[in-house]
Amino acid sequence: MPQSIKKIGSGVLNWCNEKLNIECYYGSMAHNYAKQKNITIGKLHNIPYNISVNSYLKKVVDISTQKKLKGKKITLETAITNNAEENYEYDEDDKTLTKLTNVNITINLPSELKFENGSNKKTKKFDEISVGATKKIQDKVVLAKKVTADTKLKTTISLKADNYTKEFSYNLASFGLEKKATKEEQNNTKLINYKISTKQKIHSTECIATKDDSRGDISQTAEYKIGDDYYIFYQAVNKKYWELHGIILDKKFKVKKRIDFPYIKNYELFGNVIVDNTGKIYVICGHYDKKHTEENNTKVMAIVKYDGNAKEIKRTVFSSNETGSDGFGTKIPFDAGECALVIDKNDRLFCDYARIMYNGHQSSNVIGVNINTMEKLEFNSPYCSHSFEQQAYAVENNALLFVNHGDASPRALQVSKVSSDLQELYSYDVFHYRNSTGSYNHTFSNFGGVSQMKEGYLLAGASEKTLSYDKQRRGSVKERNLYIQLLRKDFENYYSNKDLELLSADTRYAEGSFNYDNYYNATFNEHNKKDYLPENVADYGVKWLTNYKGSNYVSASKIVKLDDNTSAVFFEKRNSTKSSDKYIGTYFCIIDQYGKILQGETSVKARLSNFDTMIYDNNHIYWTTGNGNNKKGLILHSLKIMQSN
Repeated sequence: MPQSIKKIGSGVLNWCNEKLNIECYYGSMAHNYAKQKNITIGKLHNIPYNISVNSYLKKVVDISTQKKLKGKKITLETAITNNAEENYEYDEDDKTLTKLTNVNITINLPSELKFENGSNKKTKKFDEISVGATKKIQDKVVLAKKVTADTKLKTTISLKADNYTKEFSYNLASFGLEKKATKEEQNNTKLINYKISTKQKIHSTECIATKDDSRGDISQTAEYKIGDDYYIFYQAVNKKYWELHGIILDKKFKVKKRIDFPYIKNYELFGNVIVDNTGKIYVICGHYDKKHTEENNTKVMAIVKYDGNAKEIKRTVFSSNETGSDGFGTKIPFDAGECALVIDKNDRLFCDYARIMYNGHQSSNVIGVNINTMEKLEFNSPYCSHSFEQQAYAVENNALLFVNHGDASPRALQVSKVSSDLQELYSYDVFHYRNSTGSYNHTFSNFGGVSQMKEGYLLAGASEKTLSYDKQRRGSVKERNLYIQLLRKDFENYYSNKDLELLSADTRYAEGSFNYDNYYNATFNEHNKKDYLPENVADYGVKWLTNYKGSNYVSASKIVKLDDNTSAVFFEKRNSTKSSDKYIGTYFCIIDQYGKILQGETSVKARLSNFDTMIYDNNHIYWTTGNGNNKKGLILHSLKIMQSN
């Protein structure tokens, strides 16, 4: 093994264990171990490569577009990336050992497509593909025969090179889930809409996620089921200050009680509201400190405890210097993000919220109180900047799980766990976002939530399939789809992201070339130059549930647990063109914890709510939306589902 190898990744360790029957360790320990035992581990080019291939049509080909595309040339782009750096870190002199050499790429088209010369097969040759490099091939194809609703346009790509041979397969058609709901499943999915009157007008609750990306926002509604009572809280339209109201429904969804909350003076920003198992209600609100440029004693946040009649019991306030120091304290709570709340089994309330700090940057932060005493809790808070979506969960062993959608530090979905004693904090970046032009704020993604399964934490979201160092233009849609990942519940015991994931799926490698200068030397203000996607990045265990390409895309997603083995995943589909971005419909599927589709794509005639959670109870899924923008009334959606075995 060359002395210049600095790191050995898990792929090489597995190869060592399998081929040589020795115990390998990370870094120089592996080299020293082999040297002591007089074992030759092998030359670099004998250790398996990591090659990714991605192929897609630049025009959507389906039933609705085939007439327009008949006889016209369509661009087929294929990208081959040499990801050898996933397993090693090299000095420059060693990179020549990992080049793909004498490369032959053969593309086999389905019968529905042909190349310009009328053939279904084409071969391209390259002398080499270097480490970290991507070769892109563009071909012109034409639609040769009609397609149907079941057409997948399956294309195979054979890659042959010195010391490497592999075949890849892709579906080029534009479709949602490969499995559709049966007629029986669709008929057994019953949606009932309960209309609830309100005296006040309500802002729109519809999902705002579009092709231009979504930053989180304070939800206009919040809902909880406590025993037979169903609580719905909503904000009314008020130009002067926030105005919060609550409705309690009985088990037949009739109005049992209405609650009007008082405005809290000096806290002009509303965050969120939550109810505990005894019916006590907690409102989180904040204050924008306009007078100071650094942390001080100004009260910027309050957690107020009420009884069931909105009578205040006690409040706990936080000054800005209690939320951070040296410019990292909270100046503007709830800015460009959400306010996620959870109460755990130890009667502790945690609030993961977005904020602007005194240093001018946006980030996440977590505060907490004991709901019995309302005393403040001390713990290490996860940090993500910028953080555009926040979610909080109480999990096994009385630990806490926090999820943040970051655009820079990190440019990834960050999953953090805080131990039950609040002493330990573990954070991992499990899903990364490609680079973007103009403003790195755009991540081409949306996070749908976490479902706690028997074996792990099931994450769902929508994102561009391609992870790339090449910048994508804001507002463009190439292949934004629905994905899931299953994380080990004890992920804090593992050091490699690869070992955290439980799903068997292709690794999502970053295409293109990492630009050292753009990542390390470009300044924060050089928006068109600065890159935030790290070097040698890869996402593991990513399973894609949909396969939209081109104008159709998944904009918003949500996941709700049905039992320890199954979840329902909801998503909205939109269609994007140069002149419009239109909502098409809402759909859901039922999957097991490993992503097996138990009930295929099923349509639902209702919009999803914006940044509010869904509730499952007794074969029904509930969520609340408004009756339109600036209109009175709420709609409680009750979706009866038939679980497949």
